[in-house]
Amino acid sequence: MKNSIVALLLLSSFSFGVFANPFVGVTVGTGKIEDSGFVDTSYETSYSAQAGYDMHLTDLLSVSVFGEYKYHGEFEIGTMATSDLITYSVNIMPKLYVIDTFYIGTKAGLGKGDVQLKSINGQTLQNITGDNVVVGLEAGYIVDNFTFKAGLEESNVKYKGEKISAPAGYVGVNYTF
Repeated sequence: MKNSIVALLLLSSFSFGVFANPFVGVTVGTGKIEDSGFVDTSYETSYSAQAGYDMHLTDLLSVSVFGEYKYHGEFEIGTMATSDLITYSVNIMPKLYVIDTFYIGTKAGLGKGDVQLKSINGQTLQNITGDNVVVGLEAGYIVDNFTFKAGLEESNVKYKGEKISAPAGYVGVNYTF
């Protein structure tokens, strides 16, 4: 898995470098966590940081390849523990431009997810790492070098036969160099 992520990053940096525009972005959103039979119904604030390339293939179609760090929030597990969920992924997002400055895109990505279980007093009980798969939809509006965006996504982290799902909505902004 690590080799495929490194290969994808290297390929994207070499192949997109000549024809692509680099960008950085941030998002803030809200979501919840669902874990094999346990559902935390509270919504938590999430945020992410992104960096990558956007390559325009035609006037109507572009493809973004980017790395993303996302903190999904701290969730309660019963009354005795909490859990932090952090994901890292390499994503690809094809975008269809409805008009010159407005797009709709689909997001797919692979990476890792880290779950840190803590007691209520903050003591770390267990750190778990698993494989992460990200899917989502996004719409964006471009003004000069800024892209204002909103979307829905779901991260699915699998570890030791268990699965954590983290659906979320977000808003954000990208700056294109």
